[in-house]
Amino acid sequence: MIALILHVILSSAFGILLKYAKDRGYRLDSIGFINYLVALLIAIWSMMQLGSFSFSGLTTGLGTTNGITYALGFFLWKAAVRVSGVLLPQSYFAFQWSYRSPLQF
Repeated sequence: MIALILHVILSSAFGILLKYAKDRGYRLDSIGFINYLVALLIAIWSMMQLGSFSFSGLTTGLGTTNGITYALGFFLWKAAVRVSGVLLPQSYFAFQWSYRSPLQF
């Protein structure tokens, strides 16, 4: 449950960061690349700490698939931020779990 809560918080924060960067004229592709690079380095560090740093056909295939889906998801996320900021994640929570966000001014 903690992982789910952290995922929601960090995904929303990443969307807000993209919206902030877009409003200031920064390149969103560079931010996405740096995010992916940091995630890659954290994954490599984690595997080295566990002593399970090895490559096989399965891990290479899963890693490639994960990278492709990240890139596609990032471009979809970038389009969503361009159109509506964080409205889409809030709308999803409202419909999925009947969540009502408090009004903010």
